Amino acid sequence: MTKADLANDLGAFVSEHGTEEAGKVLSRMLLGLAHVAGASEIQFDDEMGSVKITPTVINAAKKH
Repeated sequence: MTKADLANDLGAFVSEHGTEEAGKVLSRMLLGLAHVAGASEIQFDDEMGSVKITPTVINAAKKH
C-alpha cells in the first residue's frame, strides 16, 4: 500500500463515516504508535501543521 492509497482510503472513510468518527479512529491509531514507540509524547510536523500526541496509561481491556 502506498501513502496515496492510504490517503484515498482515509478520505473514503471520512466521506462514509464523518469527520468525528474518522478523528476517533485516527486518534487511536496515533496513540497506538506512541505506545509501540514507548514514548510519553510524540509530535509530527510538516508543511500543513503539527500534531502532538500525549498518551495516558490505560488498562489492557480498553486498548482495543
